[in-house]
Amino acid sequence: MVAAIKLNSTNYLPWRRQIMHMAECFDLMGFLDGSAVAPSPTITSEAGLHSPNTAYTAWKMKDRKLLSVLYTSLSEDVASEVIDSSTSREAWVTLEGVFSSVLRQHQLREELLYFLRGSSSVHDYGKKFKLLCDQLNAIGRPVDESDKSH
Repeated sequence: MVAAIKLNSTNYLPWRRQIMHMAECFDLMGFLDGSAVAPSPTITSEAGLHSPNTAYTAWKMKDRKLLSVLYTSLSEDVASEVIDSSTSREAWVTLEGVFSSVLRQHQLREELLYFLRGSSSVHDYGKKFKLLCDQLNAIGRPVDESDKSH
């Protein structure tokens, strides 16, 4: 499980899609969406004795593997955002917050506002324009179709 795209400040949408596909393939989506809830770390017998819960150990190992994949798929500047996350879910939610924030929305809108073709080919210009629009759409702030034509 190695991510090809490293998350940086401009590629959240393709990175997110890559990680979600990987998590689905390895049956780990529940760790990202929160539906794979951690079992109790210990089991208490009828006699009152505590012993380690093997289901918890297995859950923790899967989560640590996914968290490792997440860490290795982040650029250095983005990794600092989740360095204190102890579960893959914590890291995922933190990253969603960082890249779906109002600040990110303003950053993308400003980038779109001052976006110029310059010496880029029409193909590269269109690709970059679509990426900006897709990123805004992903955070729930789609670009109006009439604005796209301007």
